[in-house]
Amino acid sequence: MMEKQKTRKRIPKADLINLLIEFVNIYGREPKHQEQYKNVNIGTFLMNIRQGNTTLSSEDKELLISAGIRITSNKKLYTIHENVLLLVEFYNLYHRTPKQNEIYKNINLYNFLIRIRSGVTTLSSEDEELLINTGIRITSNRSLYTMHEKVLLLVEFYNLYNRTPTQREKYKGFNIGAFIVNIRQGNTTLSSEDKELLIDSGIRITSNKRLYTIHEKVLLLIEFYNLYHRHPKEREIYKNIKLGQFLDSIRQNKTVLLPEDVELLTNTGIKITPNIKQTIIHEKVLLLVEFYDLYHRTPTQNEVYKNTKLGKFLHNIRYGNTNLPFEDKQLLINTGIRITSNKRQDTIHQKVLFLVEFYNLYHRHPKRNETYKNINLYNFLIDVKRGATTLSSKDKELLINTGITITSNKRLYTIHEKVLLLVEFYNLYNRTPKQNEIYKDIKLGTFLNSIRQNKTALSPEDKELLITNGIRITRNKKKNFQKN
Repeated sequence: MMEKQKTRKRIPKADLINLLIEFVNIYGREPKHQEQYKNVNIGTFLMNIRQGNTTLSSEDKELLISAGIRITSNKKLYTIHENVLLLVEFYNLYHRTPKQNEIYKNINLYNFLIRIRSGVTTLSSEDEELLINTGIRITSNRSLYTMHEKVLLLVEFYNLYNRTPTQREKYKGFNIGAFIVNIRQGNTTLSSEDKELLIDSGIRITSNKRLYTIHEKVLLLIEFYNLYHRHPKEREIYKNIKLGQFLDSIRQNKTVLLPEDVELLTNTGIKITPNIKQTIIHEKVLLLVEFYDLYHRTPTQNEVYKNTKLGKFLHNIRYGNTNLPFEDKQLLINTGIRITSNKRQDTIHQKVLFLVEFYNLYHRHPKRNETYKNINLYNFLIDVKRGATTLSSKDKELLINTGITITSNKRLYTIHEKVLLLVEFYNLYNRTPKQNEIYKDIKLGTFLNSIRQNKTALSPEDKELLITNGIRITRNKKKNFQKN
């Protein structure tokens, strides 16, 4: 037999407090976590009081405190002033500040000191003076010096060691290397007076990238060419300048040169025009036309003609990787060379004609991933049904008259029509449909579940229609039973 599960009676708060006081008087201690007394979890009740999850009246608080029961969390045992006194006591005892996660008398003094230094915990003037007089630093390392004082430290370091600091070098407790790096990268802004002070001291405050002008880089490029009798490689560095990237930027017209610099480089023998594998795009187009007139076909993908990979060149044109000017496009089209991909060759109307031809031939819709004349008609039809591909009114009429469905199954019926189908199913089989059961191409089980879960809104008429026919439209509330 099955019986309904018994519900627990809620114990009043006053009775719980009396049980707690009785427990402390009997055992002389507070209950542990989840400890039970007289079938009551008195330990959890005390923990909820300390964490603030259970609110007590002022009378109940006084009653527990008078019984010797602590009702606050350990974190609230000490005030800020008491924490300061503990910090001073720790410093006088160990002659150092607390380490990370170090605990002293149940207090994490390290976190307390960090909150002071970061400004999260505010101290009174008396507590600040007490800590400073004890020798405890209460400010962050970052706020030890102002910007001008950091600049003076940098000048002092430079005059002392006759060099600029390395990237992470420290001086007088300050990371002076990171400071100079931030200045050079523009992350730290200086006043005009500080800039003049650093420049007069001989300290470089700009990045290496700004050491040379374009004309000076051109002179370095000529010096490199005369020295090694070759062009610099792509990422080759010469005198802290990436000459390979500089030459590439010239060839790609990303760096504009003066006419004097252009003449200087060409007279030296340095090539500053784009190197498109010995021929420019127009010359490749002429070679492609010549190949087509000679062999009456387009080159295969890896075919080479006159030391030029015409197959890859045509492939890049068709897939948009190589941009052609209008004159070259017209020249190729007039020659009879296709410059678009197969995917772009057939328009939507042509695909519709292919779909009609396929349907008249096989008397069915295309299957998944089925192709016809190199066209994936299944994906095309799916895009039409989902609305991803828009058809003209003539194409829609052509497909509908042929017998091809161009709407999704979800759009075949309205909600009212689905309700009528659900009633028809119920009267036919004397039961409601299962979860994934399909009836006349409609998942009636899923539709009924969406109604019960309030995901599908019904009109009052449809609700009455379902209820009068005996179809439940509300969620089946689960009842808890217990076995005997």
